[in-house]
Amino acid sequence: MPWQKGGSLDEAPLYYDGMVIEGTSGADGGSLSNTMEAVNANTGEILWTWNVVPQAAGALGANTWSFNGAITGSQYGGGAMWQTPALDSKDGLVIFGTGNPVPWNSRGPGSNLFTDSIVALNVFTGQMQWYYQTVHHDLWDSDLPNNAVLFNAKMPTGWSSEPTSPQTKASVPKLTRAKVASAKGKKKKTKTAPATQNVQGVAMVSKLGWTWLLNAATGKPLEKIDQVSVPQSTAPSVNTWPVQPIPQTPNVIDDLKMPNGQGRLCARPQYWTQLAPDGKPFKVGCIFDPYDTTQFVVAPFEEMDWPSSSYDPLTKGFETCGVSNRAFGKEQIPTASQVIGSKGGIGAGILSVSDNAQNNWGNFSSYNVTTNKFNWHQAWGTPCYSGEVNTATGITFVGQIGPGNGQSGQGFLEAVDSKTGAVLWTSPPMVAPATSPPITYAVNGVQYVAIMAGGESHDDPTGGKRGDTIYAFALP
Repeated sequence: MPWQKGGSLDEAPLYYDGMVIEGTSGADGGSLSNTMEAVNANTGEILWTWNVVPQAAGALGANTWSFNGAITGSQYGGGAMWQTPALDSKDGLVIFGTGNPVPWNSRGPGSNLFTDSIVALNVFTGQMQWYYQTVHHDLWDSDLPNNAVLFNAKMPTGWSSEPTSPQTKASVPKLTRAKVASAKGKKKKTKTAPATQNVQGVAMVSKLGWTWLLNAATGKPLEKIDQVSVPQSTAPSVNTWPVQPIPQTPNVIDDLKMPNGQGRLCARPQYWTQLAPDGKPFKVGCIFDPYDTTQFVVAPFEEMDWPSSSYDPLTKGFETCGVSNRAFGKEQIPTASQVIGSKGGIGAGILSVSDNAQNNWGNFSSYNVTTNKFNWHQAWGTPCYSGEVNTATGITFVGQIGPGNGQSGQGFLEAVDSKTGAVLWTSPPMVAPATSPPITYAVNGVQYVAIMAGGESHDDPTGGKRGDTIYAFALP
């Protein structure tokens, strides 16, 4: 995608078998709809291109968009990509998450495939092999900015899910649990353990805090997913979708600071007592609460963003970190008042109000993909933006913004027990928050772990402390 049309590159490239594979971004700023592309590593020749938003009438998913009847309008439908794809070399697939549709609100009716979807493409041809849409007709920027992680584990069999029909709102996935027959001849019914099989799966955490577990070869769910009715709006041009898929996996943004383990999938009213920019009170709501042109609605926002996730085969733990208690207030801009930008698209096209970063904290978790429970689940005093890396010795490394509430900005690297989450070691204070992904490597038989202390602009409790220092530590 040309930069003149708003295209940008926000992910590291993937090299495989003479190809460089890269996704484009920029749609929230009004770029053309984004693409995943493969180029010849030697010549730069484009080998294949896949569009998140279908570009031709009659193409798969094209009828999930409404642009006044003109499919050409979908050239500006969104779908930015933020993370390097995972490579399934066994099945010849690249697997990744896609971004939200644009404008964020006021689109015509439709589920808007293939935005907010986990997608698998043939690595050699770019042909779609499977997809799973995680939010239908997204109004909230609740896309998939985190990285897909492949894993091998013994998993229950029997979950099946048909993809949501692109033609009608009435067709939703039907999920059934495979029945395990009791042995014949027994008079007494006995419970039988679910059948299991070794599978290669893909895990991805969404902004809303749920972990999606899918079969990497087929895209079929490895844990139950319910299609749940959500609040609807009859306001002009909002076009809410009646149901949303919710994985029955534990949610990592559950608020451990609240009594009795009460989860926090709603915004906290005490932080939104001032008047909104339109002079009205904020309406404090929950995930999937729609908003329109009449009032600012507050809901959780971007709590599990780009911090790199990983998988530890020793603990079967999918490790993630992010933010808790982050929320935004949103109000729709009337369609007639939206302005096409210099790149040709509308972009986000909403009014929004950010929360106070001082009210946010963090979460750090290891979710066991085989038991559907946390190995451990922590609440931090500060958001986590570094992501983590784990090692074969049972140690996970993660970066911190700083001690306490993080306002000092003296970041540090931390080593924790991958099995329990217990802290084993912390580095000396750094000159800035440690918010980049740590890496580990070996030179001449000595293992090192390194991290950059650069600061954090997205959700910053330090008031803007920045740095450009790389710290490397030798392991004994």
